Amino acid sequence: MLGEKVENFALEDQNGKLFDLYENLDKYVLLVFYPKDNSKVCSKQLKNYQLQEKMFQEKKIKVVGINIDNVKSHRKFCNDLNLKIPLLFDKKKMISRKFRALNLFGFNKRKMVLIDT
Repeated sequence: MLGEKVENFALEDQNGKLFDLYENLDKYVLLVFYPKDNSKVCSKQLKNYQLQEKMFQEKKIKVVGINIDNVKSHRKFCNDLNLKIPLLFDKKKMISRKFRALNLFGFNKRKMVLIDT
């Protein structure tokens, strides 16, 4: 995948807004695939990204979480942890498949993909 061009995609975030990849490529985009909203490890992982927001901004990286949990679940997760990063709902698992971020059972596994401008 290194050096491959990534096709555009648009997925709904926790606020019901469409996140269009190409519209956000004024910065690097770090796709953070994670298994489950409100699980202990994922909560810690996403909260750590939030705590490092300044460092990501300095590096011109936009962090975006993505998994197959729905918008309502993402919204609750963000509210519970005060997360400001977009969490995208991959309803049809198309993006997760494209980036090989699904496990054998069809759930997201932990994976990061950095997309440059």
